Amino acid sequence: MQGLFLTLLTMLMADVALAGTKEDTKAAYERKDYKSDVKIVNPLDMEGEAWVQNGLADAYMLGLGVVQDHVKAYSWYHLSTANGFTGAVKNRDIVAKQKTPQQIADARKFAQDCFARNEESMQ
Repeated sequence: MQGLFLTLLTMLMADVALAGTKEDTKAAYERKDYKSDVKIVNPLDMEGEAWVQNGLADAYMLGLGVVQDHVKAYSWYHLSTANGFTGAVKNRDIVAKQKTPQQIADARKFAQDCFARNEESMQ
């Protein structure tokens, strides 16, 4: 559940940049305020927090607080896996079986772009 919460937070933050803490994300999740959760967690996903990225993937996969989007779910699972969260591999592969090769290519491009933005912000 914590991973899903963090996923939702990250996804919403991609649209609206709000600063927050891990405690803020937990509080929003506990009150089932998924949109706020996603808004708070976005800064964490850009810092390469693989568990946050996995949570965002879960949110897109299940449609919690965001529009369900399996391509975005694949992208975030892929990025989470690349950042060392092995728990995302299974879900990434499940989503991949349901997508076309072009959708997978688009999702990987999105993940690469996110990774590149993260690398630039760290310099």
